[in-house]
This record gives sequence, structure tokens and C-alpha cells, in this order.
Amino acid sequence: MARSERPLTESLVGLAISTQGRKPSFWISVVSVLAAGGGAVLMTLGLDASTAPNWWLAGPGVALALLAILLQVLKEWGAYLRTELDKEADTGTIITIKNALHPVVEAVAILTQAQDPADKPKFLQRIADHICQALLLMFNEITEVRAVLYRQEGSALKPVTYAGRGRTPRDFKATDPRGRKALAMVRKRDHVYVPDIDDANPDLYGGTGSGYRCFISVSVQTPEKTYGMLTVDTPELDAFDPVVDVETVKLLADLAAVAMAIEELDH
Repeated sequence: MARSERPLTESLVGLAISTQGRKPSFWISVVSVLAAGGGAVLMTLGLDASTAPNWWLAGPGVALALLAILLQVLKEWGAYLRTELDKEADTGTIITIKNALHPVVEAVAILTQAQDPADKPKFLQRIADHICQALLLMFNEITEVRAVLYRQEGSALKPVTYAGRGRTPRDFKATDPRGRKALAMVRKRDHVYVPDIDDANPDLYGGTGSGYRCFISVSVQTPEKTYGMLTVDTPELDAFDPVVDVETVKLLADLAAVAMAIEELDH
């Protein structure tokens, strides 16, 4: 693929988690500022109170603003990861993370450029698939890991897609205790890491233990709205790092939230 045909893939992800240098990427900051500024201008012009809304201007403006958020998320997570990982981090780990994020970011970039609203659901599905596959790749040393992305629909959380162990997960419904606890976690914009479900707090969401013993669940959200939940689980006890792995799932949840927000722009 030609260099000009690789938007936000090798360059963006590579800069976000590069081990060369200890300062946040200058170019990611520049592009983020330009995207935010351009989005603000387009939204101002498109939503001029003196005229009818021009969604051909406002729509791309919102997309640019969300793209600026995405860039900042990647930059901050890259800086966080450099802090948490040893300075002599294994090169294979960095390559694994880069390879996992590559298709996710590329798919989000394509979604921001979609002109036909009818195309957006299929792009969102592709992003959801990439996110779950990315988690499997990042946690490939954990036994029978599974990743599930849920979307909130009314008073239920329904699986958009999953990757890994087992059959299609069940919905979370407000009509049962399991569903109410999961929905409450999402509403609170919270997350939970349970290293052993036998020791889970009975007052909080603790999973069902159907085929797993340890899990991380994170609310999928933007500052304006909650969209669902991203979860990763395994039969292996105490399998995840309570800091780095939780932040990794949060990063993928943020990418899912940006994609869902963009997908809803024309709905």
C-alpha cells in the first residue's frame, strides 16, 4: 500500500506508542489541534443560527472534532504505556500492541470519511470486530480469553460482536439482577476488574462466571453519552494486570465510543 493511502495507521499508532523519545508526539498534537480547529469552524458555519443548518458542513465538523478526541486518547495512552512499561520493554510487546491497534484506527479513520449514512453501520461493525480481535491479540498469553462489545439499546445491553471462547454472549436486561448491575456500572461511567468472581462484591456487577473466573468490564462512553460496555474474560484466575490491562481495555472502549458517536451523527 502506498504511503499516501495509509491514513492514521502506521504513522499515528507508531508515534503514539513509540519508544524513541519520552515526550508526547509533536505531530499528533499538531494534527489534533488542526482537527479540533477545523471541526469548530465547520460546525460554526454549518450551524449558523441565522440560517438553516448545513449538515454538509456541520457533519464533517463534528467528525473532525471526534477525530481530535481520538488523537488525544491515543497520545495520552501512549504516554501512559511508556510510563508503565519498563524502559527496556520487549520489542515484541510493542509490535503486538501496534499490530492490534493498526486495523482499529484505520477503520475509525475510514468511518469519519463515510458520506453515505447507510454505510456507517457496516463500518461500525468492522470496527467492533477489530476491537475484540485486538484484545485477543494483546492478551494472547492468557488462557481462553474472550472479548465482547455490548451496545446499549433502551434498558438492555446487547452484544455487537465477540471474539474468542464460547458461544454468542447473552443480553444484559434490566429485568434481572445481573443486567441491572451491569447497566448501573455503565450509567456511572465506571469500570470493574474482578480477579476471582468467587470474591466479587455482591453489591456490584460481578459477572455470571459462565465459562470464566476473571474479567474486566469498562463503560463505553463519550463526555456526552454512554453507549455500552466492553468486557474481556478468562477462566484463568487473577489473569490481568489491574493497572496496565485495565487501561488497555479502557483505550479500546474509548475507540469504540468515538466510532459509535460518529455512526450516530446522521441518525
